[in-house]
Amino acid sequence: MRILGFGTYDVRSHPRVGVLLEGLRERGFAVREVDEPLGVGTAQRVKSLTNPASALRFAAAVAGKWVRLIRRASAYRGKNGPDAVLVGYLGHFDVLLARVLFPRTPIVLDHLIFASDTAKDRGLLGGGVGGRLACRLLEGVDRAALAAADVVVLDTDDHRALLPARAKGKEAVVPVGAPKRWFDAGDRARRVRDEARRAEGEAPESAESARTPEGEARKAGNERADNPLSVVFFGLFTPLQGAPTIARALAILEGRGVRIDVTLIGDGQDAEAVRDALPSGENVRVSWIDWVDSEDLPDVVAAHDVCLGIFGTSGKARRVVPNKVYQGIAAGCVVVTSDTPPQRRILGGGARFVEPGDALALADALQALAQERPRDRERSRARRRPEDEVSRGQFGRDGAGHSVDGVERSDDGVGRSDDGAGHSGDVRAPADQTEPALNESEAAEIRESFRAVRVTDSLARAILRLGRRRMRNEREGERLDPKRVLAERKRGISGLKRTRSQRPARGNGGLSCPGERE
Repeated sequence: MRILGFGTYDVRSHPRVGVLLEGLRERGFAVREVDEPLGVGTAQRVKSLTNPASALRFAAAVAGKWVRLIRRASAYRGKNGPDAVLVGYLGHFDVLLARVLFPRTPIVLDHLIFASDTAKDRGLLGGGVGGRLACRLLEGVDRAALAAADVVVLDTDDHRALLPARAKGKEAVVPVGAPKRWFDAGDRARRVRDEARRAEGEAPESAESARTPEGEARKAGNERADNPLSVVFFGLFTPLQGAPTIARALAILEGRGVRIDVTLIGDGQDAEAVRDALPSGENVRVSWIDWVDSEDLPDVVAAHDVCLGIFGTSGKARRVVPNKVYQGIAAGCVVVTSDTPPQRRILGGGARFVEPGDALALADALQALAQERPRDRERSRARRRPEDEVSRGQFGRDGAGHSVDGVERSDDGVGRSDDGAGHSGDVRAPADQTEPALNESEAAEIRESFRAVRVTDSLARAILRLGRRRMRNEREGERLDPKRVLAERKRGISGLKRTRSQRPARGNGGLSCPGERE
């Protein structure tokens, strides 16, 4: 079956659609692409709908790309046409062009974000009448995009709940997943660690050997001051990501004397607030890189022990599972992220969770990881826990994970205070965590489940259903075509129906859908 990736998406900045196309290729679909990256990010696209000058610039940029898309799409008409068109991420307008160019072809829209929801989350709408009008305009853009698509691809059940009634029934929930290069980077990093151990005369350490007395001794030896925990965060510093929470947690760790190395990658809306809140002591060493090329980013992340997810407190932050948590797990890092329903549901035991926006909880989690510091990071990765287990209290906080009046209550009732600078006084080390030993086969399964070929299962089924429906409609249309009926009658043929074995194969160039037998 032939799939055409279409639009102005940019897989270097937003790899989601690349994962979808990669997964479909691995499933045996013939995938081609007509893509003209626009080079305009989410914030700029949303702003263009709320500012007249930005709207004119955006329209001019889109028009130039659409001219090229129209020219290139001409090669995929007639018998060379696709069985389905997949419109990539941020395709709210591209899907309308796709519908015009391919009026009889099923259209699949990767609707990873709602324009109106994103604008609200980033505070781009403003207040008053103008803000309300802008919100309604963006909601109209969402509705038009959804109406033009035959299949709407979403990433979580929480996003599916935002669909309007008219779009219900044609959605497919597909987790974001991670591109192959992130898994390759994780595998390379693991081989480097194993080779380093062999060079030191040690065998690669398994999860079981780490629990022996000898393994514990090696663990203790690895907690030297010259080998601190390494942590990485990368992103656009949007409110959804909650980067200021990370900065406040690092300030708490500096006050506790916990030594960790932190790499921050990116820039954006909250970057200035993060810089203002970062500690300036000697224990927490922070390196900030404004930009890392997308091809190099997987290896940079894989070189760290911990990858940080998101910690925002907005409604949208509680509905998404971001790229970075899939990518961090694929790269072989321990992922620490906010405890939200979709993240806990999809990541399961593959991450460590903290309360959204809770800097103290994040500091506790990082301190616990810094104290673990096993040589083999696999021991800290992907522990399977019951789905209903509450993880917010696992780092010595109170049962609900909350603090009251600036005093954190532990299980034994002893409190600790947090001063205005975010430092805590009379701090105790986090409670010892009694966790089940890592089941390496389960850990590997969690990681493997985020590969492109695994996450695209529901999308592949939806496309195959569309293909079978299209073929049935074409056969039915052929049997009922008025011109054919008249011609048959003139030739004196009484019956128009053929047996199933006599019907010609339909589809592109006589190709039938995978799984469809003629």
